[in-house]
Amino acid sequence: IAAGIDEVARLESLFSLYRADSELVALNAAGKIDRPSHDLLRLLTLSHRISGLTDGAFDVSVQPLWRLYADHFSRPDCDPAGPGGAAITAVARRVDYRAITFNSREVRFDKPGMALTFNGIAQGYITDRVADLLRRGGLDHVLTNLGEIQATGGAPGRPWRIESPATGGVLEVMDDAVATSQGSGTTFDGAGRHHHLLDPHSGLSAEFYDAVTVLGRDAATADALSTALYMLPPDRAKTVLAALPDTRAYFKFKEPYRG
Repeated sequence: IAAGIDEVARLESLFSLYRADSELVALNAAGKIDRPSHDLLRLLTLSHRISGLTDGAFDVSVQPLWRLYADHFSRPDCDPAGPGGAAITAVARRVDYRAITFNSREVRFDKPGMALTFNGIAQGYITDRVADLLRRGGLDHVLTNLGEIQATGGAPGRPWRIESPATGGVLEVMDDAVATSQGSGTTFDGAGRHHHLLDPHSGLSAEFYDAVTVLGRDAATADALSTALYMLPPDRAKTVLAALPDTRAYFKFKEPYRG
């Protein structure tokens, strides 16, 4: 357990947006870093794969859009309708996972004004790393919950029971990861109309679902997929899931849903 806590601190020093000394903060400030860490490269590789699979519905370069909304709604006289269309369009041009070049020598942005956030995948990645440490330590029945969940084995004698906002009930899980995306988790405005799950293509808060829960083999992939599927209408979400036979997803639609 002590090793797991140390691992959380180590990975936070790489991926945090709020620590001035993190690797991610350095990358966003300079638009380039040399000799990136192994963990940063692993996370970028997985992010790129999920982005390609979902046609960019998941995109770690969405941070400039998040900053636009956060800055807009931090002003006391802000328009409750949100940032204007022209501002959203201008900022959305900086969002493009294909404009991130990364290899063992460097990570760099190929467009000016880009910035990354790993808030849609890092919790899952860190959950997996801690769960791996606990397994190697000989623990066979562990529920690792760091915002996303990795279930090792089951509770002795039965599966782990995990509440799911997307189903309104309990999921029984063994040797699977669980991740949920929910717009109401972080809102920019008091009315909850504008939330943190921003569609990289439209620049607007996604509006199909109240919650999406994904079950998969690892928490990092489940975390990223729950974010991506939240952006997609049901027909496109179904196509993505068809390519992932080891993955299940549950959707709670907004009411009334007219899709």
